[in-house]
Amino acid sequence: MKYFEKKSGFFQSKKCQQFLFLAIFSLYFIFLFLDFFKQAFTISNWIKWGCIWLIAILQTTYRQTPMAWRLAAWLTVFCDYSLLFNFGIPLGLICFCLVHLLRIYTLEKKYLNICLQVSLFFLIIGLIFKIFFWGILLDYTFLLFFTAFLIKRKENKRLIWGYFLFIACDFCVLLANFPINSTVNAAILSWLFYLPSQFLLVTDKKTKISF
Repeated sequence: MKYFEKKSGFFQSKKCQQFLFLAIFSLYFIFLFLDFFKQAFTISNWIKWGCIWLIAILQTTYRQTPMAWRLAAWLTVFCDYSLLFNFGIPLGLICFCLVHLLRIYTLEKKYLNICLQVSLFFLIIGLIFKIFFWGILLDYTFLLFFTAFLIKRKENKRLIWGYFLFIACDFCVLLANFPINSTVNAAILSWLFYLPSQFLLVTDKKTKISF
């Protein structure tokens, strides 16, 4: 597969990357099976988090990837812990805002300041009107779609699909919070999209900082 690289040392070798790839998608199908058949959701969440760890480790094997992009993958590990284990939804969203900012910095550094200003504006509005959570949510939504916009401009198919699946995941999360009767749980579908999106984002080899 073209995203596997031959490098010195086992950790950076093609075999290591192939092992991580197989481990990630083996665990992916295991937690999907558990979720769709409504078995052991606690175990499923730990498996999901384990997949995110493995994806961050896989990202580390690509040494040419900019540091900010790699840091985004490791910060995602903490974000998902917060969301999977109810450590704090606002905290998880704030951390994901930082993830998007790191990716914006990597894609187009010149837009970072304006994104920080818009984010601060939403947070201040949330504080003024005592709807801080909605301020965070607006921040997250703005940064998600702005990052997707920058990726679309790069015409990088791997990253475009990564963020398309990321947005599909968030749409499922939104549906999961509405009282809609469905034969398929939208929260389960969110992870069907989410893990492949993270995999696509970390295995891209063309991402470079643009000044």
